[in-house]
Amino acid sequence: MSDVAHYLRLLEDQWELADWGTITWISGLEPADVLGVLGGDPSSGRTLSFTGAYDSASREFETRGAHCTEILLDRAGSWLVCIEPLGDEGSDPDTVSALSQGGIAFSLLLHPASSHRFTYAAGGETLLIVEWLSEPMISGPISVDEVIGDVPLLSEDLDSSDWQANVLALAEHITGFRLTTEWLGEEHPCHRNSRPALSYGSARG
Repeated sequence: MSDVAHYLRLLEDQWELADWGTITWISGLEPADVLGVLGGDPSSGRTLSFTGAYDSASREFETRGAHCTEILLDRAGSWLVCIEPLGDEGSDPDTVSALSQGGIAFSLLLHPASSHRFTYAAGGETLLIVEWLSEPMISGPISVDEVIGDVPLLSEDLDSSDWQANVLALAEHITGFRLTTEWLGEEHPCHRNSRPALSYGSARG
């Protein structure tokens, strides 16, 4: 099975993953530093599977709106993988820049009712943003080829699932870590994030 085919199957099997949320990959920082950047509450730590984190975030969303999300954060080799179900703190370019202070950080924002976004930063600077809605849009100071190579993120022929699967395959190429159903089914450290989601920015302050 090719990398893209693997992630198409993963998005189909783990439908919650393709719901509104953010996946961020970070190198060069410790988990406590990442939680500090994302606004995680260290005292709220417990272990949950991805589905458990999604269900918890869904309950909070139903009762409180987008005012408290979950941050599932664990090591994957030399990288940290962070998943925010129904959350988007890690999708903000300034946040990704802060997460890249010790090396590299990049994120995938998934939003079925809006655009998806891939953000890449290194050394504290956002270098590339590729946003997908009806057609891809690019911004940043470096050539897109320097990051994505021949991955077809700029193709207008890709549908939403194909685009997401290609970003996940690119993440595997960069990190050497394959996101799997088995990994998502395991329990990982999880913390609450009490900041409102960025999509509800007017509620912040």
